[in-house]
Amino acid sequence: MTDLAAILERHAPPYVAKRKNATLGIGVCRDGESIARIFGVPKEDPVFEIGSITKVYTATLLATMVSEGLVSLDDPLVKHLPPAVTEGKPIWSRVTLQHLATHTSGLPRLPENLGRRIRDPRNPYRDFRVEDLHEGLTRWARRRPKSGSAAYSNFGMGLLGHILATKLGKSYEDALIDRILTPLGMNATRVTLSDEMKSRFVPGHSAWGRPKEAWDMGALAGAGALRSTVDDQVRFLRANIEAAPPLGRTFEMCHEVRHKDRVYSMGLGWHIEDVNGRGMHWHNGATGGFSSYMAFAKDARVGVVVLSNYTISMWSLIFGCAIDRIGESVMADLVGGWADLSGQRPALGVRSDQP
Repeated sequence: MTDLAAILERHAPPYVAKRKNATLGIGVCRDGESIARIFGVPKEDPVFEIGSITKVYTATLLATMVSEGLVSLDDPLVKHLPPAVTEGKPIWSRVTLQHLATHTSGLPRLPENLGRRIRDPRNPYRDFRVEDLHEGLTRWARRRPKSGSAAYSNFGMGLLGHILATKLGKSYEDALIDRILTPLGMNATRVTLSDEMKSRFVPGHSAWGRPKEAWDMGALAGAGALRSTVDDQVRFLRANIEAAPPLGRTFEMCHEVRHKDRVYSMGLGWHIEDVNGRGMHWHNGATGGFSSYMAFAKDARVGVVVLSNYTISMWSLIFGCAIDRIGESVMADLVGGWADLSGQRPALGVRSDQP
């Protein structure tokens, strides 16, 4: 059996060798064993933006609340939005929390009014407030939309995070801390960085190596606001694979297929693919200066997480993202077959949180 450290050493060095000031973190799990390594610019336990992997946490938060009877997957949004937003708009009686968690709400990728709220293009989501979120929903509802088809939506997952936090009477971050991060011992995963975490936060870069600002997600925090370390993400990955207490049943709820069509299969938050008869759960993400990837094969008890302080280019939507390719290649070494996915995924916009 190939040594886990040897697998990482095979795939990481070529990536950092091509990118000035790159910091790359990779963690892998196999049969209860796990390791994490940092390549490129050395920094002790570096903190990255993890982008859309945050969506998996938002869906997991939903599952914790469903398991306690606080909400239902079939709750229509009319039950959780202000009357001023829903009155006279029957669409909110048809769209449910599960629709938001599986990207089948019909909501667009981004709110129509986001562009008018951008005060600083380097940090485009920062000034998008709850009032703007509600305005975006009102504008969309006027178009007489339909739900049920799959369309990747930062808007929808951001809305879900806001609804759940509001239900709990907490901020989105505090809701995650109480229900997911503290129970799993994930003390280095946060939206708002402490001074100590700020000292370990690595500078982000564009795909071409230019320095980029960190992003604040405003009212769309549930779509991509988390910052974290490789060690913490490996902890989350292992918890999903093992599905053990305290959140085992919650993870299993998220792993179940909730939507499936010819090209698209979703659990709660997770993309699910059948590769050579083996179920693979995955998600990736990108902010202005970072990119990320996480995947696992539960029956094989293996998984990988990859974090980089370089974002993706638009070309990667056509030719594939380098971080995804690293993750897929590691999975191929761990279990086989994962690399067969190259070029087969639908163009659902899952590789970027960028407006």
